[in-house]
This record gives sequence, structure tokens and C-alpha cells, in this order.
Amino acid sequence: MLILFSNFVYVIKEISYLSKEHLSQWESLWRSVSDSHFFNSPKWFLSYIQAYKVDHYQVFFCYKKDELFAVLPFISTRKFGVKVLANISSQYKFLDRSSLLFKTNDAALVQDILNEIGLKYNLYLAEMEGKYVQPFREVKQKLLIEFSTHCPRMAVPEDDVLRNVSKKQRNSLKQRLRKNSDKLSFSMYRDDLEDHLQTMIKIENKSHKRNKKISIFSRRDIRSLYGSIIQNAPEMVGIAILYYDGIPIAHRLGYFYHDAFLSVHIAFDNAFRQIGPGKMLLYYCLEYFKDNNVRLLDFSVGDNDLKRQFSNGCITQYNVYYSGSELIMKWWSLLLKTKKKAKHIRSIIHAR
Repeated sequence: MLILFSNFVYVIKEISYLSKEHLSQWESLWRSVSDSHFFNSPKWFLSYIQAYKVDHYQVFFCYKKDELFAVLPFISTRKFGVKVLANISSQYKFLDRSSLLFKTNDAALVQDILNEIGLKYNLYLAEMEGKYVQPFREVKQKLLIEFSTHCPRMAVPEDDVLRNVSKKQRNSLKQRLRKNSDKLSFSMYRDDLEDHLQTMIKIENKSHKRNKKISIFSRRDIRSLYGSIIQNAPEMVGIAILYYDGIPIAHRLGYFYHDAFLSVHIAFDNAFRQIGPGKMLLYYCLEYFKDNNVRLLDFSVGDNDLKRQFSNGCITQYNVYYSGSELIMKWWSLLLKTKKKAKHIRSIIHAR
């Protein structure tokens, strides 16, 4: 079904079935947007709906004078008990980017989206980059904007890949690399991905993530999702593995796009914890990126010591809530305030 909205600035088409022509238009827009990423690509969306057997979805194509300016893929779900349209990354915490694709951060486009899509649906727009949230702050509608997370990133140096690291950390890492140089080997795999995915799962089963019950590969649906990604976007997937005496001890999974690599998952064998496999694997990845014209390493969501030591930049992400119902907006506002207070109390308790 195709429903056409029209207004003075943008024309917004609601698509309930993606044809080859729709996918081609989406792909062309994605390639033309310099800061597009894996999670707003059509290949990611196809991987998701196939893995989770999503039969009903809504994708909005936004045009201005026949030129495509945005693609907004949504599924129907609930947020705080309210039925909403949500970008699919809101469904699982480990999916770390908004799936909405914008060619421009034009406030007029946002205004039309809220006037036309928001007129029919409640919206939950998760993990939106700060610069694309700014136009939402400029429109006349009352919105709720919630801080989500910081995403560290690193411009890959063209000379010394450890340039951003402190002298102490640099010397420590180089010493460990020299000490274990005859034992270590590294590969960045771009082919035979199914086999290397199984190696990743074996590494994770020996990691602290398994013991803490935070191993994502223990879930059948996640294994199915990564299998679907490998099938639909094999050229974008990179699996880096560090070996010690031929034994795989650490992995880093991510996606190549444009001149960037988005790292989404890491793990290492806990038996090798003392030699620092995570940092050594990152060093080898950086050398690979330098030699293969990858200019940006995106560490994805969240913060930890390793990311802070290597990163030299950061983006901030937010969640945006909108409903035409004043009652729903008041309900969401109450819950977000309660959530914020609870987080503050937990931080105080943790500090003690």
C-alpha cells in the first residue's frame, strides 16, 4: 500500500512493501550521504526484517521536487506501554545507531515529518546523532529529548597509530607486543564469514561475558541476525581475530562503510587476560586500517578505559519522543523524569 502525503515543502510517501526500485533509491541516497552508516543502510534493514520475520513495517520516503532527502524505516512496537513507530535500533540495546537516513538536517523536513507522520502515529526515535536532533529542537511542536549515550571515535593516524595514546600506555603496549611477538598473529577476515563467526562464538564462550550472562551469541535470534547480515551485506562485514600460538583468543566484529569502520562487538578468552589481548588486537586493527585507507574508527555506544585511551573524538546520541496526544506526552515526561531521578540515586549509591 502506498499513501501519499503532500505539503508545501516535502512530499512524504508511506511504503508498506519495499520494491527493488525503492531499495535502489534508498541505496543511492545512502551512498551520497557522507555520514551515513551501516545501521541506516537498506542492507541492514533487510537483514533485520528477514532475521526477525517482520511482516509489517512502514518506510517513509521524503522527497523535495522529486529528489529523495530522507528514508525513515519503522516498525510498530511499544514504548513505556504506548504503541509507537520506532526505528528498529530501539528494539535491542546492542544496536547502536538510528536507522533513519537524512540527507539534510533541515528544520522544514522535521516539521513536515511531525505534521504528517506524527499526525497519525506516536514516534520514538532512538539513538539519533546530536546534529540531526538539533532541528527537532527548532520546531514548534513540544518534544521530549532524552540523552542516550556518548560514542567515542578515532581518526586513524596516517603515521603512528598510537599517537593518541599516553606515553605510559604506549610503552606498556609496545613492551607486551615485543614480548609476545613470536606467538601473536592477526587476521582481518572479509570472506568465509560464516566460519569465522563460529570462531567468534567460541571465543565469547570463553570470555567473562559468558560468566556474567551477557553473551549476545547465547541467543538464537542474535545468531540468526548476524547470519542474515553476512548473507545480505558480506562486503561490509569485517571480523578481526587475534591468535596466540595459532589459538584464537580475541575478536572484534564491525562494519566497513565509506572510509570508516564501526566496531560493534569484542570479546577475548579470559585465560589470556593477563597479556591484554583487547589492546593488542586493537593495535593490529589500527595498523590494518592505516594500510587499507580506513580513516575513521567508530567505537560505537558506551564508554570504557580502552575507548578513552585511544579515541580523539566523540558524538552524542539522543532519543526523541513525540505524540500528538497531550496525555501520552505527559505520561512519557513523568516516566523520563522518574528514570532520570532513579539513575541519579544509583550513581550516588555507587559513589559511596
